[in-house]
Amino acid sequence: MGTPKSPEKARLVDNPQGEGSGKAFANENQQKINYAMAIQNPAIPNPSHSQFGNPEVKARSTIHNGVPAVLFKAKDYYELMALEFKYMLVGKFIKTRPQLDKIRSKFAEKISIKGTCKIGAFNYRTVFLDFDKEEDFKNVWYRRSVEIERQVMWFEKWSPHSKPDEDSPIVPVWVLLPELPFHCHSWNYIKQIVRPAWIPLSSDLATDHRTRPSMAKVRLEVDLTKPKVTSIFVGVEEDSSSLKGFYQKLEYENPPKILYSLQDAGTLYRSM
Repeated sequence: MGTPKSPEKARLVDNPQGEGSGKAFANENQQKINYAMAIQNPAIPNPSHSQFGNPEVKARSTIHNGVPAVLFKAKDYYELMALEFKYMLVGKFIKTRPQLDKIRSKFAEKISIKGTCKIGAFNYRTVFLDFDKEEDFKNVWYRRSVEIERQVMWFEKWSPHSKPDEDSPIVPVWVLLPELPFHCHSWNYIKQIVRPAWIPLSSDLATDHRTRPSMAKVRLEVDLTKPKVTSIFVGVEEDSSSLKGFYQKLEYENPPKILYSLQDAGTLYRSM
């Protein structure tokens, strides 16, 4: 078997609409739909992924509080309309970002991807990165940040609920499962065991190849504003006896922390 080829450098595509962006109308009192679950189980298997959008989405016109309004169904707004942007990240700088051409060139220099990535600016400290391959999207998101022109650009997962001027508490973290029974060291079993802790994303190579019997290691998508799940009961049901099982410990590896302040509650303090 030959040595695999190194991935090509990022091929960046200019944003034809420049640095501006519109804002979608959405009723704040409308129930939010879990976007992470929506992209795992889309309502339509093959929606339109073009500049014309999904033809299945139909809005209706009405009047709201005395002004003209356009209303989308919640399922359309949070699932179908967002589905074609499921491989998008938000890149944020603490201070004023470098020029867009510098961001594009340095990103291509420092990060290798197999597909293409469109980078466009939203405002003075925020850019959007739109990937065409899931593998590239995940690899960049998992690394959390990259240095551009002596500034750190932090990566966040985009969703319909994203607000570029607010930091997202949704992050990928590594979680250790010490002394997990070895016959459970398969992705199909592990993802079911850790699901109560949030959304399972992947396992590391040692877990995949079963070369570390002492523990399993998985990457979870977690919400930093919610309490961490540190123990999960894994039970075995039998008709003829009482419930048996064990408590599986979860150890979070260097998770980011949230720093609250009176002036800006919810500001994220990110740690690698």
